[in-house]
Amino acid sequence: MNPIIDEGLLWNKTLKIFSRRAQSVTLLRRKLELAGAVPAQIDHVVARAKKSGFLNDLEYAKMLVRREARKGRGLRRVEEALRNHGIDPEVAQSALTSEEALATSEQELSAAQKALQKRYKLSSPKMAAKAYGFLLRQGFSPEISRKAVRYDDNGGGDE
Repeated sequence: MNPIIDEGLLWNKTLKIFSRRAQSVTLLRRKLELAGAVPAQIDHVVARAKKSGFLNDLEYAKMLVRREARKGRGLRRVEEALRNHGIDPEVAQSALTSEEALATSEQELSAAQKALQKRYKLSSPKMAAKAYGFLLRQGFSPEISRKAVRYDDNGGGDE
């Protein structure tokens, strides 16, 4: 690890990191640590970034929730993405409840059905089973997945 890095250089490194995309506190800390900063410097930079408005875990978490919802991901997959980005569980819960993208089961069902329309034609029980597995892997609950792939013998899935 490098000896203490110059504060100015470290701040420039931080601004360069933010120029690429938004960051969570945890991700920024990891990147600064890899750059060779010591914990006291990292704490100072994180505080400065928060004060400057560059760093806000709640807004970052909301952005992640919206992005994952646009991708057609279910609640479990969204929660996993929040954990992977180092979002505090309380902040993650706040982001999930404040964002309407996954607020209701009807909206989640709609997202599941939309994800299926792109990939599966529910023409047989076998295809319905494949589609069900796909939805589970995308993070939708078993209940939502079952409703989305409801198969009837008259030639397709319907509710």
